[in-house]
Amino acid sequence: MPESANTILNRAFMMLTRRSERVDRNRLVDTFVNIGPLFTLVSSLDHQVVFGRRGTGKTHVLNYLSDSRATEGDVVAYIDLSNIGSSGGIYSDHNIPLIERATRLLVDVLLAVHDTLLDYFVCNAEELDLSQTGPLLDRFADSITQVRVVGEVETKQGDNRR
Repeated sequence: MPESANTILNRAFMMLTRRSERVDRNRLVDTFVNIGPLFTLVSSLDHQVVFGRRGTGKTHVLNYLSDSRATEGDVVAYIDLSNIGSSGGIYSDHNIPLIERATRLLVDVLLAVHDTLLDYFVCNAEELDLSQTGPLLDRFADSITQVRVVGEVETKQGDNRR
């Protein structure tokens, strides 16, 4: 007996990868579908925060955006914070003050940006003057060691978020 269209469709949906972090980056870029003004919005030079439920396409669109910007000649630092901040270790140790944990997380993000820039400059050393960019990267690295998150922390009772 031939399969119904619904059965075929359901099987196809069940075979889709649920976590885009586990999919080859080129596949994500090749399968991106721009819906409405989404790509225009995330391409804005204004600061933005992208948020949403798991599976809504945040990683997919950001991978496409970073690939398109790199194609345009921009230097792209794509940083997956799930690889930087973890649910264990120094970021979730409540014995360490929140301000110290925030500082450590920010420093790790800045170091990832530094590493991306260093890789870019080394890979493009023929076009870029490393005698100019090298000292700037060194100053950036030195500045990262001086980063501190300061201020008061407010915690609300009855709210699981901190």
